[in-house]
Amino acid sequence: VSRIARSGAAIPPRQAAAQAAQKINVTPTLGMQNVGLGVVEAGLDKIPFSTGQIRKATDRAQTQMEAALERGVDKVGVPTTNTGAGEAAQTGAKAFVEDFQDKAEELFTSVDSKIGRNTFEYAPKTIGALQDLTRYSSKYPNINRFLKTPNFERLLKDLEVDGALNALPYEALKELRSGIGRSIGKLNGPMSSLPEAELKRLYGVLSEDMRSVAAGTGDDALKAFERANKFYSAGMDRINGALKRVTKANTPEEAYNNILSLTTADSPRGSTAQLQQIKVSLPKEQWSTVSSTILRKLGEARVGQRGAPDASDFAEFSPGTFLTNWNKMDKGAKTVLTSGNIPQSARKELDNLALVAQRFKEKPVSTGSAATNALLTFIAGVPTIGPVKTALIAGSTFISAAAMTNAPFLKAVNAATAGNFTKLSKLAQDGSAIGSEAATLLRL
Repeated sequence: VSRIARSGAAIPPRQAAAQAAQKINVTPTLGMQNVGLGVVEAGLDKIPFSTGQIRKATDRAQTQMEAALERGVDKVGVPTTNTGAGEAAQTGAKAFVEDFQDKAEELFTSVDSKIGRNTFEYAPKTIGALQDLTRYSSKYPNINRFLKTPNFERLLKDLEVDGALNALPYEALKELRSGIGRSIGKLNGPMSSLPEAELKRLYGVLSEDMRSVAAGTGDDALKAFERANKFYSAGMDRINGALKRVTKANTPEEAYNNILSLTTADSPRGSTAQLQQIKVSLPKEQWSTVSSTILRKLGEARVGQRGAPDASDFAEFSPGTFLTNWNKMDKGAKTVLTSGNIPQSARKELDNLALVAQRFKEKPVSTGSAATNALLTFIAGVPTIGPVKTALIAGSTFISAAAMTNAPFLKAVNAATAGNFTKLSKLAQDGSAIGSEAATLLRL
């Protein structure tokens, strides 16, 4: 019963971090285990005969954390530069638009076959909208030119002749609506320079006129039109919505940054939904390039730090920067970036890395340069950290810098922090100098 109870209870954060370190093959420094050992490690970092060993252990932990990030990212895709990821996004978006237009044409061709391409029909609602848009054309010619209404006037002349409705082939009405639809998203439509609000209005009334034509032809034509129209409207909504962040970006870098802005916790409402729409719109290969690049760059050192990003490669890994960026990322965005055909182990690897990076960030940092730094830090900490941790610090001063940077010793200590004392106990029984220090730590 007690085993069941214990298994259902949340383990302490320090133990969880230690277990996470084991899972991602990171050997934490002693300073990442608890405050007491952290204070001693920080002090020894400034003592000439031990600073090299302390730095070596720290560098090893950072290298192992970077390797964990790379393993997780490799399960998502092959990361590249901001420019490369932006180019992949734009290439994928273009492929989606072309594929969508081909499928829409195929569906509307089916409608054409039921109605007849050369069947002449009227568009009364479209004419009414055009008349409304051009009602001040003759009275205010300068405003007329400013609002670009001459374009609407030219359309009206074909749909209405001498005040009477003019019948046009159904095929012509369909092509007109398609051109207006492409123009709304300012993709490659012939009316892209016209105001979007007016284009949306025209698109709507023209759709109603076309539906009336289909309904008048029969049930089969109406069903075919509804199916094609639903597909076309949904596709255009996506193109004019989420994909606009990619297709209308002036540069690949801008396209990448527009996608990146959807991943933060403080991004506008609906950002995760837009990110998901971009994901399902891009081919798998292009999306994996974008998502893996976003995740890989979470750990890049900030501009101004050693190894800051350049235009060609990844910057030096920073556990603190990764932790900050990972915590700033929206939970929904994390799911979008690490789901689908991606192994669940990729997300687990990143979550575990965040736990370990948190311990790395919290470990005390050495200050000053005197050999007495460790003792001064210990004395300064006594009033604030309590008698138990003070005793731990005092005992820890008997552990040498060699032990504090020895990989088997550190792995044994981390396993003990994770709840398994077997490795540390075995080490304490081997009779070596390191074993003696393991025994000391067990007594502490």
